[in-house]
Parts: sequence; C-alpha cells; structure tokens
Amino acid sequence: MRQISALAHTSFLIRALMILTAHFFMGFSSPTYSVSFDVEETDKKVVRILLIDPNGGAGSGSGVILTQDGYILTNHHVVQFNNEHVQPGRKVHVLQKGIDGHRDFIEGVVKAVDIHSDLALIKIDKRGLSHISISFSAPLKASTVYAFGFPGVADQIIGSMIDDLNDIQPNFIETTLTQGVISRQVSSRMSDNLQERSWYQHSAAIHSGNSGGPLLNNCGELVGINTFGHKDGVAALYFSSTLTYITKFLNDSGVSFTQSTEPCSHAFITQSLNSLPAWLIALIIVLIVLFLITIFFAIKQPKTIIEKVFEPYTEWNRRKNKENNGYSNGGVIIEKPTDQPVWKLFSPIENSILHTFNTLSNDSSWLIGRDSSLVDIRINDSTVSKAHLNLFYCNDCFFIEDINSTNGTRINGTKIEKFCLVRVDENTRIHLGNYELILKRDAE
Repeated sequence: MRQISALAHTSFLIRALMILTAHFFMGFSSPTYSVSFDVEETDKKVVRILLIDPNGGAGSGSGVILTQDGYILTNHHVVQFNNEHVQPGRKVHVLQKGIDGHRDFIEGVVKAVDIHSDLALIKIDKRGLSHISISFSAPLKASTVYAFGFPGVADQIIGSMIDDLNDIQPNFIETTLTQGVISRQVSSRMSDNLQERSWYQHSAAIHSGNSGGPLLNNCGELVGINTFGHKDGVAALYFSSTLTYITKFLNDSGVSFTQSTEPCSHAFITQSLNSLPAWLIALIIVLIVLFLITIFFAIKQPKTIIEKVFEPYTEWNRRKNKENNGYSNGGVIIEKPTDQPVWKLFSPIENSILHTFNTLSNDSSWLIGRDSSLVDIRINDSTVSKAHLNLFYCNDCFFIEDINSTNGTRINGTKIEKFCLVRVDENTRIHLGNYELILKRDAE
C-alpha cells in the first residue's frame, strides 16, 4: 500500500475537462463538414445522358463511367421512349465538359439492358477515361452516401436548358451533389409487370434527371444507381439499385469493372453537435458544472488512495523462492494468469482444424475461398468460389459477408443474402457451397 495525493490527478482532470468543454462549445459555433474523397475527380466520372426523340422532344438522365474504355452505367428508363422495351443499338448523346476534345458531347450506343433491374449499359468510343470503382461491400444502415446527377428541377430554376449541342451552357453539365444516409434495404416492385427486387432507401435528395446517376459511399465508391423517388407532401423517400443487382448485371453483360478490395473504413455517419436536442445540450452543461463543483471540493483536502498492486505469476513465484531463502513477505496481492479463449475454424468433413485465430484485434478480416492467390484461408472444394466470403472480427464478435459467390453461403441451414454482414457465434455451422465449417472456441 502506498499513499499518493489526489491533487495532481485532480489538476490534470480539470485541465482535460476545460479542453473538452472548449471543443464542445466550438462545435456549436463552427460545425465542420468534410468529404473523404475527391469531389472534383469524381465529377469527371459522372455524365449526362440526352435522348432525343425523332418525333420531337428529348429526355435527360444521368450515368456513371465504369471503365477507362467508355462503358457507362445508367437506368433502363433513361434510354427509353414511352415505356417501351429498349433494344441494344439505340443511339444517345453523352454530355460532359470536354468529353470529346473541344466538344462537350459524344455519341453513345446502348449495349445491354435489363428491364427488371432497370439498368442499361452505354458504350462511347473513348479511351483513358476516369472511371468509378465499385464498393467491396454493401452499405450499412446509417452509413453516409452521396448522390451525383443532373436533376431537371435545377435546370428549370437556373435556366440551364439546352437548345444546341454545339452551344452547351456550363450549368447544364455541372453535377448536383446531395448527401444523406442509408435508411434501410427494402423489397418492392416499381410496377405490376416487373419482378420484386431489393432497393436501398436513402435520404440523399434526388429528382427527375438524377435517374441513372451514382450513389457513392464515403470513400467515393459506387454502392447504387439512383432510380426513383416518392414524395408525399413534404416527406420524400429516395431509392437506388442495390450492389447485388449491379454486379450481376455487369457480369451477365461481360463487362470487366474495377472493385475495391476492402470495405470502406469511412462508411459510418457522424452527427454534429448542432443536431442534438436542446434538452440534451442543457443536461450536458449541467453535468459539466456539477463535475467542476465536485472537483473543487475534492481538492480542498487531499485523500489517501489505496492501490492494489498486481504482479505476474512468474514474478510471484520467483519472489516466493527468495522468501523461502530468508526474504521477508511483502504482502503483495497475487493474481494468477488465466487461460485466454482461442477461436478456431473446424472442418467436420476433414475432421480437423482449418484455421486458428491466434491474434484477434478490432477490424481484423480474412478472405476465404478456393484460390490460394486471392484468399487468406483456402478451402479445396469445387463448390467453393475462388473468393467466396469475408470473415470479420469487431468488438469481440465475428461477422461474415458473402461476396457474390456462385453457390451461396448458408448459416445453420439458412441462405444469407450477398453483400450483407451477418453475425456468427460459437458453434455456428457455416456452409460455403457444400463445404461445412464450424466456429469453435476453447482454452489455449
């Protein structure tokens, strides 16, 4: 036991509290907002799509450049006249500042369409284009998202309509950027003749003309294609295609695309102090004042603090041996080391441990699949995809995510949706195709 004065610790706490309080109130007077990707560079990857009707009139939508050689992703209804089923070969105009040298437009051709997922692929004859990267994983609920596009309502307000392709006003090809969060993932159909499918509901405002434009995560990666909105009075809901439908459409169309190799580390919403309710702000201020008063009275009379000192078992054993040779007992409280649990992946098929997780830390991840050149944990089974799923460890829990595998992933017999994080616990049975794994834990 040793005696120390509380004065030094109290002084430190007061200084720390003063700094935190200053930052707290600065948050109300000068809130800051930041985007973690290059907006100017991202603008170069977003295009306006103009569809001119031979019978008169024109329609406008948005699109995003997928490849350096000119493949552009948009909505099916952006390249559609009067609810028709569009056939490949239709001509459209693609607009962007300087996209064709001194011209701000270039002709594009529809290469592939999918009416049920409302997606279309356009090709322009250009090389070396800045292009978007597709997100490694689906966005989580409450994660921040950004919508880029060309809403028609903005054209009407600022008067940036187009009369001549050779005289395009700068405002007509300047993107509009809005910010929001993922509200939820829902399943519905846009019309009676379409199949039910999944959508991301989000709060980044979009309007007519945003259709086909990209929905990006906080790393500037594509997570959805904005498709439609619904407004009821002052309330508005916005929807985009999900990552699963986008990657399936591109794979079916035979287009190679760039995809991130790891989840976006910035994909979580942050809330400024300005958004806190007034009663909570008042409560925080009262608690700060009470804490300062308590500290003031505490430092008037120094206190004696009794500290318990713990030592490793090996040091205790060495000291005990010395005591047996004439050394006095120091009265130390001893805490013996305890066994730490070890997590393992067990293969019932091979009746062996496939992998042991010796060291675990937050945000650890392992890629599991059949191709040893791509994955961290290899499974030699033909029903397992080359890169089948991701295994994550965060806050003492394991999560898995199917990354568009061929034969799917099942948890205790139930198939999970692709690109969705699912928690797995001890003795959970995980099927990758026909190959079974069990997550086990035992003492080291």
